[in-house]
This record gives sequence, structure tokens and C-alpha cells, in this order.
Amino acid sequence: MLAVTDQGKIDTEYKSGPGPVLLAVTLRPGGNDLNLAKIILLLFGGLCMIVGTIFWLIGAGPVLPFMGIEVVLLYAAYRFGQNRTRLCEKIALTERALLIDWTDGRGHR
Repeated sequence: MLAVTDQGKIDTEYKSGPGPVLLAVTLRPGGNDLNLAKIILLLFGGLCMIVGTIFWLIGAGPVLPFMGIEVVLLYAAYRFGQNRTRLCEKIALTERALLIDWTDGRGHR
């Protein structure tokens, strides 16, 4: 059989295996540009702070906490998406065996 190292890599040089590896593939979700997401989060947070402050200055004080809640919810969605981009599935096919190694966003198998 094939051996999987601690780093999740498929060892194709395993001598007593069922033959040579015919196909070794690593599948991941579509890549998100996380730096762009951070910039968007900061811009949105700044915009919410400006709009909330304007509403607070004209006497609508309860608007400011809701603007903060929007930023917190957007950050939570960002973190959820960031964890999803770490999903990984490794597939190796030999003449006699199919090995599938799945890792979740937290690194658990």
C-alpha cells in the first residue's frame, strides 16, 4: 500500500506497495485572495465607523452599535471562508489501490 507522511504527503517510493502510483492529485477549494479580503474588511469597517459616527453626531446614537455588529459579522464570515480554503483532499491511484486522504480546515483528518 501507499504510505502517507505526517505532513499528509503521499510517499510514492513505498517499496512493498501495490505498484507504481498512476495518479496523485491534491484537491483544494477555489483560491481566495485573503489579502484582498483583509483590505475589503478594513475598508468596510472604516466606512461603517464613519457612517455610524455621522449618525451619532446628528442624534441617532443607537446606529453606531449596529454598524459595529455588521463589521463583526463580516469578520466572522471572513474567518469561516478562510477555514474553508484550507480544506484538502489527496487522492492516489495505483494498479490495485485507491487512497483518499481528507483534511478539514483545522488540519484534522
